[in-house]
Amino acid sequence: MCQFIEILAENNIIKENVESYIKMAKFRNIIVHNYAEIDPEILLMIIKENLSDLKAIFKWFKEYID
Repeated sequence: MCQFIEILAENNIIKENVESYIKMAKFRNIIVHNYAEIDPEILLMIIKENLSDLKAIFKWFKEYID
């Protein structure tokens, strides 16, 4: 997943905060593959604190697709 983020950045799809997105991808791997027990309150806090980053990446994907 992290290589995917790097490729998107190299191709100007992700234009900023690349390191933040790599951290999010690593966190996603932990959640998806159940490597650790995740407290739902902590997960909600992380999502709320990074909502603007998530919105930005979806915007860049949409711009690239359109």
